[in-house]
Amino acid sequence: MYHEKYKVDYIPHGWVLGWLKNDLRVFCSWTGGYLDGDSWRLNSEVRTVDFDDGEYIINKDGSSYQLSVMNYGRISAYNHSVLSNIRNRGFNVMCEADAFSKLEDLIDRAKELVEGIDVDLDETLDPEDDK
Repeated sequence: MYHEKYKVDYIPHGWVLGWLKNDLRVFCSWTGGYLDGDSWRLNSEVRTVDFDDGEYIINKDGSSYQLSVMNYGRISAYNHSVLSNIRNRGFNVMCEADAFSKLEDLIDRAKELVEGIDVDLDETLDPEDDK
């Protein structure tokens, strides 16, 4: 299901969340068919997170991902072997409960930052100020 509210670049069939060094990353898995094989992608870093209607929207400002909560850990056999290689190189996969908790923490932190910003909606900006 394509999320109407957000423009997303990738909608994987399965995914896991984990740490590679100090970066929180998403390993995504797609199941191929007869003519096109399975594929995978490891994002560069989780920077932003939103949640809407059972879907996490990751990194709206760059390559974005729509991640269904129902597809956590659903990795094809081929991509599982790829993931094993990446794990051997230091990618630490989180269990489902920890992954969802971490994503919710990131969402809560972003909300706190936004709530802390004092914005005067009545203030008008003078285009001359940009010159």
